[in-house]
Amino acid sequence: MTLGAHPIATAIHLKTFEASLAGVHIGVDWVSAQTARLHESDAARRSPAHGWIISEWENVETWANVVLGFSDGSRAVVTASFAMLENRRVQLGLSLQATS
Repeated sequence: MTLGAHPIATAIHLKTFEASLAGVHIGVDWVSAQTARLHESDAARRSPAHGWIISEWENVETWANVVLGFSDGSRAVVTASFAMLENRRVQLGLSLQATS
């Protein structure tokens, strides 16, 4: 997976730091992920803007959604999108959510 590597590492680092402050171990229990090459979708191909989107890369996703489940019951949700239009647009989002 190319997208989201830095936010995923950040989420793991923040949970490790939280654990060190509390004197406990918090690890990743499970991971769920979905990726796509959105520029290859039928909708993108029909769009007049399709010719402007960089699509020559092989084996590289343009969208990823990853959920990390931690041993303390919290979850990190990482959504990354690399929708390029003339090399100008990159979006990354990170949200840490505690569950009860």
